[in-house]
Amino acid sequence: MSRRRCFGFFLTIILLSVLPLLVRAESIIKTLGITLVDTTDFPSTQVYFSVNDVDGLPVSDLQEGDLQLYEDDVPVANFEVTPVENPLLIGVVIDSAVSFRTREGGATRVEHAKEVARWLVAPQYGRLSLDDQVAIYAFQAGQPVRLVDFTHDHQRVLDQGIALVSTEGNSYTALFDILRQAIGETSVRAGARRRALMVFSDGVDRTSAADVERVIQQAQEAHLLIYTVGLGADLAPDRPGSAFLRRLADETGGQYLWYRPGRPGADEPVLELLNALAEQRKGYRITYSSNQYQGNPRLRLVTRRLGAQAEDRATFEVPPLPPVVTVDTIKPGEILAGSITVQPSIARTQRELERVEYRIDDQLVFTARSAPWAFEWDTREYASSAIEYEELSLSVVACDLAQQCSEPYALQLGVRLPQPTPTPSPVVVSETVDSGMGTVLSALSLVVSLAALVLIVIYMRRGGGQAVGRVVQEVRRKTRVWMNQTKIFGAGGGGSNHVPTLSVASDAHKGERFPLTGRVLFLGRDAERADLVFEWDDYISRRHAKIAQEGEQWYIWDMNSANRTWLNQELVRASLSEGLDLEEAVPLHDGDMLKMGPELTLRFELPAVNGIHSQSEESSEAVDLTTPTRVVASAPVSSASQVNPETDSENVETLMLNR
Repeated sequence: MSRRRCFGFFLTIILLSVLPLLVRAESIIKTLGITLVDTTDFPSTQVYFSVNDVDGLPVSDLQEGDLQLYEDDVPVANFEVTPVENPLLIGVVIDSAVSFRTREGGATRVEHAKEVARWLVAPQYGRLSLDDQVAIYAFQAGQPVRLVDFTHDHQRVLDQGIALVSTEGNSYTALFDILRQAIGETSVRAGARRRALMVFSDGVDRTSAADVERVIQQAQEAHLLIYTVGLGADLAPDRPGSAFLRRLADETGGQYLWYRPGRPGADEPVLELLNALAEQRKGYRITYSSNQYQGNPRLRLVTRRLGAQAEDRATFEVPPLPPVVTVDTIKPGEILAGSITVQPSIARTQRELERVEYRIDDQLVFTARSAPWAFEWDTREYASSAIEYEELSLSVVACDLAQQCSEPYALQLGVRLPQPTPTPSPVVVSETVDSGMGTVLSALSLVVSLAALVLIVIYMRRGGGQAVGRVVQEVRRKTRVWMNQTKIFGAGGGGSNHVPTLSVASDAHKGERFPLTGRVLFLGRDAERADLVFEWDDYISRRHAKIAQEGEQWYIWDMNSANRTWLNQELVRASLSEGLDLEEAVPLHDGDMLKMGPELTLRFELPAVNGIHSQSEESSEAVDLTTPTRVVASAPVSSASQVNPETDSENVETLMLNR
């Protein structure tokens, strides 16, 4: 039993001896500070940061698993962590008040402060590298001054900065004010640098306009470390001056030391503090690809280890970016013949587009200045044979209003002349099969011709030239109806003339209808940039929204308008794409209500089935539905102004009976 107790006792001693080493092997984290967000190669983004442990020393063994990065509260799945060394940016602040004239350890307090500053800066001690910059702050005539601005010339810092620090002409000094000045000037320096202050003071401030709370808050916002060295006999741990200097260091990630020169071993802790400050150049860099293309994304970086957690936040501004253009209608290496429509897809547009340029073999051949930014390319101008093809390159560049232009999207293509159309062989119609149908058709054609002749004669007598026009229109209509009913010549039911419409439901111009006569239509206030123009509504953007058909389905896009678009009171998110990106679209259904801006409301109506809305069918005879047409709201299609063929036909029949 005694042997077991002895074994347990020795095992406990061993564990207690090894445990501190294990804890030191993985330091307990305390603070994390982001020093810079670099967007030079955006969307590749680099985040520079440092992590300190509970002793104020850098943590140098972090792994990717110890970190989580969030962009606009969305976790970043893929990023790379690299250890780096950031140059130091150190502001040395010497509180050269009248109390620093007191002699301790064979010299005045101000001389002791200057000597410790030399141990940090002087090249012979090797604590600073050539990339580190130092500035010196002190008091002259009671006012805070910067004796030497931040510089890599450390000898100049010694000769024109530290050497000139003096208590002459000073009484009580405003320590908080000079700290705020030093923090402000240190924080605005550009670059991935570890920023810190080295402060020498007795902790007394009786004249500052600022207070310690504002100093600490400003330092935390600037991600700046403060190392404090207390000089004075009245800096015991329970004294106010000591408490202030300790708090200033603890809450900013730095270290505090009460330095009592002249005592045995007093210099060793000072040298350790200076070495700890020099170690702060050790840090990390995270590299990731940002998904944001405008605004000011928010970053949140979190690290966890051994139950402890530290985090920091930062924002950055997305730099001006050019659009991105691709062409999906033509594939690389494709052989083209005849007329080809080149339709670009444009994404990542921070501003409105100004033009899209098309070049063939580096020669500008066409510039599109309005949506849909397409190029109708007649390839026959570049081909010489219907068998052999000519090789050439087509490049497309999109530029916005700020003259930010995309990288050229280049395609290597081949062009040739179209193949000749073969002459069809004559078709011999069997008389035994089709003779009966031919007789019926001849008889019907004769009847229709005679009826038309009678109507022409009657109308000529009644109304002259105007009557002839109405008769011709009536004959055409009756012939078409007859063909649709008999299905002769493959005639259908006329459904191809049906198109969806937008009708105004708001008070201004209520009831006006606009047919959607193209596959892609832009809605807006500017006739130069929109197909459907609502000139009376100042809340509508120049190009406010887009309606397009994909297959049998219609969709609505909001073109990043100023006053937004709603579908059935649901906000349509802003689209940055000039192509038909269905991920940014909202499908439309019959009866849906569109609201553009605060005043204009439109109703989306699909064409009726089985011949309802016959009046719309008649009015669409003169419209080419295969070609998008520009419709201006000041002159909409009005059903009341159309001719009613049914009523006219009844009048014709009455005239014939009376005659």
